[in-house]
Amino acid sequence: MKGLKDNYKQALGIKPDFAECHSNLGAALQLLNQTEQALASYEKAISLKKDLNTAISGLGMVLLNKGEHAEGLDKLRQGDGSIFFNIKSGLSIK
Repeated sequence: MKGLKDNYKQALGIKPDFAECHSNLGAALQLLNQTEQALASYEKAISLKKDLNTAISGLGMVLLNKGEHAEGLDKLRQGDGSIFFNIKSGLSIK
């Protein structure tokens, strides 16, 4: 995953306004438990492309993981539109 993160950063060095790449970098950082950096990447992606659902949903998951539940759920609703909760398996975004 670290190599993938480096690839996204290299791509952003070439095209810094590539919103989808910022969102993908956020996802890679999230998997590496680099929460604050993931948050910044998702926010940058959203600032470049206001309706980028993957970035909005990713931001929602980061906020949920940080304990900011109301804000996280709000972003998830904006991004994907539907949130389901199953008592046995937990949160599911569809």
